[in-house]
Amino acid sequence: MKKKRIFAVFISLLLCLATASPAFAQTITVDEGKDGVYSGDILMTQNMRYDFDPLKYFDPDHLEDLDMDKDFYESWEATGIPGATGNDGQVIPANTVETAAEEITQAKALVENSEDTAQASLEAQAQAATVPYKVGDTRTFTSSTHVTGAPFEAKCIAVGDHTTFWLDTENKGGFATEDTILGLKDKIDTEIYQHLTTSFGNSDSIDVDGDGKVAFVFYPMPNPHLGGHFTSDDLLSNKMDMLNINSAATMDGETYGESLGMGISTHEWQHLINYAQTGGGELLTPPDESYTYSETWLNETFAQNAVAVCGVSGDVPNVQLTAYNTYVDAYNTTVPMVFSGLYVPQGRVDTAGTGAYINWYLFGRYLASQTEGLEGGGDEIYKTILNTNRETRKSPVSDEQISLGTCDKEAVTDALTKMGYMGEGTQVKDFDALIRNYTLANFFQQKDGIYSFGDNLGNFSLSQAARPTITSAVDAPQKLIGAGAATFTKIENGSITVDKAAAGEHIRHLGITINYDGVTAEGYSPVDGAMTVDKGTPVTLSTTDTGVTLRYTTDGTAPTAETGMVYEEPITVDQDMTIKAITADAYGTSDVAAFSYKVKTEAPAGTGEGTITDKNAEGANPTGSGKNVGTGITGTQAQTLLAAAALLLLATGGCILIRKRVKK
Repeated sequence: MKKKRIFAVFISLLLCLATASPAFAQTITVDEGKDGVYSGDILMTQNMRYDFDPLKYFDPDHLEDLDMDKDFYESWEATGIPGATGNDGQVIPANTVETAAEEITQAKALVENSEDTAQASLEAQAQAATVPYKVGDTRTFTSSTHVTGAPFEAKCIAVGDHTTFWLDTENKGGFATEDTILGLKDKIDTEIYQHLTTSFGNSDSIDVDGDGKVAFVFYPMPNPHLGGHFTSDDLLSNKMDMLNINSAATMDGETYGESLGMGISTHEWQHLINYAQTGGGELLTPPDESYTYSETWLNETFAQNAVAVCGVSGDVPNVQLTAYNTYVDAYNTTVPMVFSGLYVPQGRVDTAGTGAYINWYLFGRYLASQTEGLEGGGDEIYKTILNTNRETRKSPVSDEQISLGTCDKEAVTDALTKMGYMGEGTQVKDFDALIRNYTLANFFQQKDGIYSFGDNLGNFSLSQAARPTITSAVDAPQKLIGAGAATFTKIENGSITVDKAAAGEHIRHLGITINYDGVTAEGYSPVDGAMTVDKGTPVTLSTTDTGVTLRYTTDGTAPTAETGMVYEEPITVDQDMTIKAITADAYGTSDVAAFSYKVKTEAPAGTGEGTITDKNAEGANPTGSGKNVGTGITGTQAQTLLAAAALLLLATGGCILIRKRVKK
């Protein structure tokens, strides 16, 4: 049988913005369980199967029957959650038949070159001998993703120190004009180049045309949501280390702009560097000849994070966010993300093949955050992983023996272990625990610690990314698909017992307890169980928990997540009362905080009428403790005034009194 092969083709889809969301300040603790019993508030169930074989059902004599995703969608495993009646694993995302046919067509296009394409490839290789290129040069390119499907001519419109830029001379349907590309050139050739080589390495080993530069070839592709791609086939067919960029790419109908162009170009450049650093891998080859030094899921993780490293993540991650959210809403699980070799489920708008790009971006940001401060960590973690298991192997473009690294789960494990982050007695014990911790960080979004992204999300936030809801045990999935997908179940009465014997081989459970800070009352200082205050005193409640609702009662009952008044302003204390308050969110509630208040007792007020016990002839000289009629002066006050008047008369000779009497 003629050997057929499919080289990995890495794509970048379009981009979208997200808005800020608060971090989850509440702390969480986990319980790995014993004998199937897990304690806490929530049970996380996760399927840790990663080893998918896209060729498990491959028949070389019937290529038309190839379904690249068959093994993946047969990987549903029982969760073992008692009484679960949710998803049974039989629901397959839409468009299976149609997309399987598309995959077959794409496979054939990649492995079977037409005579025209073969001839054009020879011409392209001959033209490569004319390097170095200069502005105004033209040459023929071949690409199965060109809008016409035929060879096309492109003109060199810019040459930098590290890059060349080419534009399809016909530019059919393209939005990326020559001016637009020239606007990208300087930043790509300087800043982007510097950041990429620092964090990922260079691609000098696959400079097949010998010009010392990477070529960016802009031409229109049929799908406007395909930003571009790198394929190692170009190293042979076009004899050029080049990136294919879709000049007709759009974002929500907008024309090709700087943010879109920078994001796509940066993403694809990492793929080319990754191939140069690892040698890539092949998918459709006899088992004894197949090799993979760069797993697609991790390669895409690096490419998604290249835009953050280079500071052009304003429009990244991309429109796969819609697919990501669609998947979460449909299955109420997280999106699968870790796959073996070059395999990733493709072609469906609501599957991991599209939605996983969000996971890959976030996972790369998580790695950078968690290793910040460690040697080789932070944004250097990607190069550290690539360099950890380097060895001398045959170059992917020649017979030369060169130093190549790996980009796979083993490289991640070995790198983190050497850095002191992974292993017994460290932050995380193994790769499964790393994926578990990342899932918890994605779900709870802690401000710091092992369940946090820190400040490493770039311009992206999680506010628009859907999260599974916490279901009751009866509504939980009966089966869960692999590649790290997880679901969350409410634990009633503090513990839950799962049927471990019935659970799948790769199913892992984890009990999660949420520790809320709860509610405090400003200035509360009780004595003998209560605080004495003036009538009408306002009581201000507060909490350091984030993303919560604060509820309270004043009738002695305890508030719940659904009952009690929502706190919006200070509570006025008009009578003796006990305020009971909690914080509540989708995950649970805090302990009830109680604040007891007593209103101060006021002295009895007077009657307002004096009691007359002795009157003179005119009735103008009352005595006693009541108020003096018509004066409002008390008896004791009147006596004091009379005494003072007598002294004054002695001192003045009675002039004042005499004069008053005279006037009468």
